[in-house]
Amino acid sequence: MSDAGSGSGCKSDIGQPAATVGPLAKAKNINFEIDLLQEEHVTGDEEWLRAAFKNLLENAVRHTEHGGDVHVAMRREDTSLVFEITNSHQQIEPRELELIFNPFYRVKENIGEGTGLGLAITRKIITLHHGEIGARNVPKGFQVWITLPIEETRI
Repeated sequence: MSDAGSGSGCKSDIGQPAATVGPLAKAKNINFEIDLLQEEHVTGDEEWLRAAFKNLLENAVRHTEHGGDVHVAMRREDTSLVFEITNSHQQIEPRELELIFNPFYRVKENIGEGTGLGLAITRKIITLHHGEIGARNVPKGFQVWITLPIEETRI
């Protein structure tokens, strides 16, 4: 993969990836909320960024219990957009918060689908876009956060 930061402007809208996980969220009776800033954009490869967000949203829904919650929020911090994908998944061991981004790593409690590659690929995509990604436990569950540089206004 080459440096994706030099790509064209990309809307920060993640509606398309969210729509793909909608049926699974509905089947699991998950409360799925999205709060985005529509006027903000990031620079990069739209297809790669959609793939990264699709993976994160699928993980959030897949690892949320029936009747749980998934919340996607976006805010501006200086020259970056911060995306937070939070679900009501049980918290994971603090030592695993960084390990989950390693290829083939899977949290011990997770059984079923997955190879352990999704978060590693997502991290690579975000890094190529000059962003950062991480995970943390929050009071009501688990959260993955992303920061991406905001597209500069051209005059």
